[in-house]
Amino acid sequence: SNPDSSYYFAETASAIAERSNLEWHQANAKFIQGYIYDTKGQDGKAILRYMEAVSILSGLSDIRSKKDHSAILSNAADILREHYKFDEAIKLFDESLALAEKYRFEGYQQNILNAHYNKSFTYKEKGDYQQAIDEALICHELAIELDNQNMILRSWNRLGVISRRTEQFDEAINYFTGIIDHVDRYKYRPQRRRLPQFSECLLGY
Repeated sequence: SNPDSSYYFAETASAIAERSNLEWHQANAKFIQGYIYDTKGQDGKAILRYMEAVSILSGLSDIRSKKDHSAILSNAADILREHYKFDEAIKLFDESLALAEKYRFEGYQQNILNAHYNKSFTYKEKGDYQQAIDEALICHELAIELDNQNMILRSWNRLGVISRRTEQFDEAINYFTGIIDHVDRYKYRPQRRRLPQFSECLLGY
């Protein structure tokens, strides 16, 4: 579909919702506008719309609103991280995580998993490697609990990359070997199929 026409319809929906005082629909329209700006690389406008949606949703108490609130905070945090505003991004990831833990809406465990993974990446980019490792370990343990094979591998990969960057080479080898062994043992085909090949490359296979 055409992003510009989608934006127009979202803008129209927002105006109608505002006049009708339908707050969730107004927030949803703001989110759609933000998402369109996001996909077009217009980050400033995207985060403005995202935070307008968050402002509306924060005043609503139903589960659907809390779930959307959590997801939109994560979207906004991704943009902040891309612009090196790491502390602000972590704050929004924490808020998203807190909503998932408190309200336990449908799919909340995946939100928690994603939040820890995203925080790990953000801490890594910030250069706070110990915090990045801590978050990746939490992510890995939860992924095992949820039997999320893709995130098991991704968290191991994150731990391997950080260990390699901090010259903890034995640790890095253990994590990357873990990816290869896990794939071989469970005959799992990762969504990110390059992960095992990447690990083999680093190990010199």
